[in-house]
Amino acid sequence: MGTLREHLAGKLSNPEFRAGYETWCEACVGTMEVIGRIHAAGANVAELARQIGIEPQRIAAFMDAERCEYEVMAKLCVHFGLMPPEECARKRPV
Repeated sequence: MGTLREHLAGKLSNPEFRAGYETWCEACVGTMEVIGRIHAAGANVAELARQIGIEPQRIAAFMDAERCEYEVMAKLCVHFGLMPPEECARKRPV
C-alpha cells in the first residue's frame, strides 16, 4: 500500500480525473506547487504579502487551501518565477 500522495499522483495521471479534481478541489496541483515554494523559501506571510501587494489573510487562506483565489495564485506564481495557469476553475473572465 502506498501513501496518499502516491495514490493521488496515480489518479492525477488520468486526464479526466485531473480535470475534475482541479475543478472541484480547492488545492489543485498548481496551488500545491506554489504552497511548496512558499514553504521551501521559508517565506514570512506578512513580508510576502507586502512584497506582492496582497493582504496577509488572503495568502494565509490560500496556503491553508481554505480559499484559492486566482489573483493570489497568479501573483505568487510571478513572485516565485512560475507561469500563472492559463486555465483555472477560479479565474474570472476579465
